[in-house]
Amino acid sequence: MQYTWGMRIIGYDETEIPVQIVSGGSETVVVLYPGMGYSLQAPVFHYLGQLLLRENIDSIGINYRYGENRGYRQSDGNRRRDWIASDAAAIARTLGPVLAGYRKVLYVGKSLGTVVLRHQLDARLVRDDAFLVWLAPVDGIRQAWAYARSLGQKSLFLFGTGDPGCTPDCPGSLGGTDRLEIVEIPGAGHYFEAAGDIPRSIENLSLVMKNLERFILNSVSG
Repeated sequence: MQYTWGMRIIGYDETEIPVQIVSGGSETVVVLYPGMGYSLQAPVFHYLGQLLLRENIDSIGINYRYGENRGYRQSDGNRRRDWIASDAAAIARTLGPVLAGYRKVLYVGKSLGTVVLRHQLDARLVRDDAFLVWLAPVDGIRQAWAYARSLGQKSLFLFGTGDPGCTPDCPGSLGGTDRLEIVEIPGAGHYFEAAGDIPRSIENLSLVMKNLERFILNSVSG
């Protein structure tokens, strides 16, 4: 049986960061870092939640709600960077004792969520044996790829070639390693959408979910 409960993290400027934990006693947990405009209720995270429930894998969803926060939206770039870095550290410190009880830890970051994850990695607040998923990073696809390639953790790096952060030289040129798997969704935008084409958008979402499922289940069983 799985149980759901919430906890609070106090982040930048005493801002509350709600957290939802779904636990069924698994040895594996997946930490979910959504984007600013791509919440935990958005399609990828919705279906990922269903996958984790089916497989009895625990999850921790972080709802920093930047898009709803007037103070964040009115801040300049420097303050936003400080805000995210402070929140990332607070999240890692609070979750540290929780994650220590798991045999395997995976992180899934989408868009802005990859920035949160990167701050934690830079501060060495992520376990060396963690598994990482990078979905449509916001700081430039090639730059994010170079960063992910430099890490020791095993990663899945997935993006759409129609993403604004994907420069014309990106498709087909980002090489993987034995620690980094690259998946390109042809023509997909930042939200994995195909503009004006609903069937194609659904196909894109299906590709994203199939690769997520494969990577997560392989990580759990490996």
